[in-house]
Amino acid sequence: MPGSSDARVVLRWDPDWDEPSEGDMEFRLTYEGPLYAQNNRESPGRRKHKHDLRRYFHPQLKALWTKHPALLDLRGNELWPPYRREGFNWQPIVRGGLPSVFCRLDILMLRHGDPGGILTDIDNRLKTLFDALQVVERPSDLPEGPDGQPIGPRPNEDPFYVLLENDRLITGVSVVADTLLGPVMDPIDKTKVVPPENAVRLFITVTARPYRVHMDNLSLV
Repeated sequence: MPGSSDARVVLRWDPDWDEPSEGDMEFRLTYEGPLYAQNNRESPGRRKHKHDLRRYFHPQLKALWTKHPALLDLRGNELWPPYRREGFNWQPIVRGGLPSVFCRLDILMLRHGDPGGILTDIDNRLKTLFDALQVVERPSDLPEGPDGQPIGPRPNEDPFYVLLENDRLITGVSVVADTLLGPVMDPIDKTKVVPPENAVRLFITVTARPYRVHMDNLSLV
């Protein structure tokens, strides 16, 4: 659009999603804080950052499970159990196997800088985000506690709500990047301003859809 300051990039797309479906479940997640690029070598700092992101999204997803009619129908369903892994009971919405639910993500990312530079290193930052939205796969995905062992859940994190069983279930990703016009406060230490190069505001529209409709995902249809 002439005069627009935003930039849109499609990173992954499934043409089957081009037509809306009556079974689509749509909701939005938000985030405000730092978003670091993925490193080739995982460091304890990166693991902590990803888990901080998980903890940011957890209460939003928990609220969704208590409010959305489709998810209320699935609570307690024996074919939608939490995943017991690394001391946590992970409860994803988007999951493979018998439930067969996939999703598309449409992301509005606000960052500091000129429009042409907003998309810099976007792939690596989104990889960090996707890791934080999914069930952990191994102990090294979690930060270590004071005893040198991977941390466990807090009292209000059982189950721990995440969006994805794994990010392979994302069939489409598009990102609109635009200029961030104000400061972003650190969500952990609210007295600190996030350095501009890492500060983001995210608005994530999630569209979840059953891949194969059957009795155990019928409430999503």
